[in-house]
Amino acid sequence: MIDGKREGNDKSNSTLATMRAYSINLLNQAFKEYYFKHTEMVEAPDAIQEREFGYSRFDGTMIRHLSMRDRNELIALLIMNVPADVYCSAAYYTSPTRPMEEKGLKAADLIFDIDVKELKPRCSSIHDIHLCEECLKPIDDTSSICECGSRRINHVTMPCDECISLGKREVKKLAEMLEDDFGVDKDNIKVYFSGNYGFHVYVKGRYTMLDSAARSEVVNYLLGRGVADAIRKRYGKMLREVMKGNRSGNGDWKGRGRRRESRSRRSVNRDDKDEKDDDYHSDVITTSHGYDESLAADGGYGWIGRIVRYLCSNDVSMSMKSIEDAILALSARVDPNVTIDMHRIFRLPGTLNSKSSLAKVPLPRLSDIDSFNPLIDACLISDREVDVYVIDAPRFTLKGNSFGPYTHEEVKLPLYAASYLICKGIAYAKRK
Repeated sequence: MIDGKREGNDKSNSTLATMRAYSINLLNQAFKEYYFKHTEMVEAPDAIQEREFGYSRFDGTMIRHLSMRDRNELIALLIMNVPADVYCSAAYYTSPTRPMEEKGLKAADLIFDIDVKELKPRCSSIHDIHLCEECLKPIDDTSSICECGSRRINHVTMPCDECISLGKREVKKLAEMLEDDFGVDKDNIKVYFSGNYGFHVYVKGRYTMLDSAARSEVVNYLLGRGVADAIRKRYGKMLREVMKGNRSGNGDWKGRGRRRESRSRRSVNRDDKDEKDDDYHSDVITTSHGYDESLAADGGYGWIGRIVRYLCSNDVSMSMKSIEDAILALSARVDPNVTIDMHRIFRLPGTLNSKSSLAKVPLPRLSDIDSFNPLIDACLISDREVDVYVIDAPRFTLKGNSFGPYTHEEVKLPLYAASYLICKGIAYAKRK
């Protein structure tokens, strides 16, 4: 005799498998329709024949070490295979189809990744969901195990406008540092929405020749690693004097001891690049007796000038704590591993992200970042209505339309909203 509980579980698992099969079929249709209608969105990379391509299927299989002769072959691959995700190497190879150790690395694009989830937005506790993949029940975000005993917990990110603004802020900081501290022309900075929960920033030009060690140095600079220690080591005595003055009421560090203008101009006009970028403290001497707002705006390269301007504008007393807080606020929160790994493959611009069904799309110009809205501009699936069963979804907005909240209910949704929830793992397609 079959155990009743086991029989019930078998039926439940069978139903779940059927719903998943319907969902994959629906996503396959939606993605195929997108690639037929929006081939112009897909960007073929420079030197396409020197790139490694890869893609994943909706069943989770990954195919890598492919090469493309031209853009037409790339588009044919998308339409014929309808991949869940499509990737292209940052690197240029002599033989892109060979195993990694035999590819022959020539150079690699310099790319930065900003993942909003890693920024830990405060609003995530309102709209993110933690769902058990076994019994499909929401669980508390502090739990690592469901009451059913499963440890397979799906953290579902549902970005809102506040999350997107947080990511944009980091992009702006990164772009400013690349321009001001590294001399990158803003026309050589290309920004993409990643298609899910972040941004990719590409730097064109001579930076493709940087090796992994040099990229590591760039990342350390952007993150402000070692800045506080360098200041403490070199100028600890001066800081103690300034802080002592602050405590005694005589520490107007922002207004005292202004440097002569000629000295400031000499610093600003230095031509020696190595001196200009010297290990974060090229102009730290300007804080030895004070640094007022006009001088902070006038001179001060790199981290030191940036820290002083920040402390001045926020009217903060100088201390190691305030300096460390300034570094945290001013650093560009990029993922170090992504930039340092020259063999990394990135989502191909113009293709869909299987975690959201949104597209990886470029900002026309860096200056357009404030008006750019990925929940509208990257939402390109059609709006025909489909039936879905939603497990649990907070209120969310796509294409300017609001949906939800939903909890264990069947609803009719536009295909773009249904695909979004299915890709997030919180909804299933219903058979017509």
